[in-house]
Amino acid sequence: MDGEKCKEVKAQARLALKALKEHSERISRKALFPEEDSALFISVKYKKVPLARGNSMRKLIGLPCTDQNASNTSICLILPDFERSNAAVRDPDVDGQSRRWAQLLREKYGLTGEHIAKIFTITQLKREYGKQADRAKLANTYDIFMVDKKLMKIAVNFLGGTFRKATKMPLPIDSSVDISKKLKEAFSLVQLHFAPLKDSVAVRIGNLSQSLAELDSNFDVIIEAVFAHLPGGPSNIRSCYLQTSATKISLPIFVDFGPSDEVLLEQPKNEQFAVELGECSTLPEGLMVKVRADGKVTVVKGNAGEEVLYPTAQDEWEQGDDIRPLNDDTLQKVLRKKAIRMSKGQRKRKDKAK
Repeated sequence: MDGEKCKEVKAQARLALKALKEHSERISRKALFPEEDSALFISVKYKKVPLARGNSMRKLIGLPCTDQNASNTSICLILPDFERSNAAVRDPDVDGQSRRWAQLLREKYGLTGEHIAKIFTITQLKREYGKQADRAKLANTYDIFMVDKKLMKIAVNFLGGTFRKATKMPLPIDSSVDISKKLKEAFSLVQLHFAPLKDSVAVRIGNLSQSLAELDSNFDVIIEAVFAHLPGGPSNIRSCYLQTSATKISLPIFVDFGPSDEVLLEQPKNEQFAVELGECSTLPEGLMVKVRADGKVTVVKGNAGEEVLYPTAQDEWEQGDDIRPLNDDTLQKVLRKKAIRMSKGQRKRKDKAK
């Protein structure tokens, strides 16, 4: 069934690509920057939004026929610091260490400004782009970002959602070896980025200046990756469109009006936190506090660990205490909410068991 759906999408894409290419050839004479204006994307909308918060999923796809090369695509490198002392961090010569990297790459591997548009050290990046607005400008300044694999987690956390939204999250490299091959490979890579709480994904196919056969090949690779990795599987595809960047033309190539109930999404796993039990001098005898690793504190009865509601209106308390007492009405509301949460949890466990 999924194979037939994939074939159907590919067949409709052939017709849409041909129509878009013919239209592009008619209007290309009027375009100020025809190559930039003719960038082509596929947009896929979901039936059901992945609700699991947390890390997004990124898949790198190698296109068989890329239109990008060193002459039309800029690469920015993020590399380690040579020195990490306090004096080096405060050095007014902010890009001094990045110049050392440029010299090293030129002397060892013959890489110059023709291959690499910009080099940042991680400290320089943090000093120059501390504000989110500045990072947004940076994402639009260069086409491809690459980072030393040892700095990958630091760079991803620092660059944040701005780079994810622009699908410009950096590609990992090993700066201790010759990176020439990785630079060439980067031109053919596109990012398929499935973000939590988002209802669509868009991927660049190529440019309408390419031949129809090249665009067909690129589309096939991308749509197969979408079918293979989309949360909920192919049944979660509501629609697919081909879009151009500047003219904003959008041609539908697939629509599924089926219900979203048929889509099964993986439920997020409940995160388990380390727990510490301890006594508290302000609690009555027999009560202890349970502190979770995420900072949540609850009152429990003895070593059994049974949670209790404390304080209530019947417990001793003084004006100015951090924990306010619960009167009868508030206590009943808390108990009702707790009962609802427990019943929902039981239903989810039964559904999983089925």
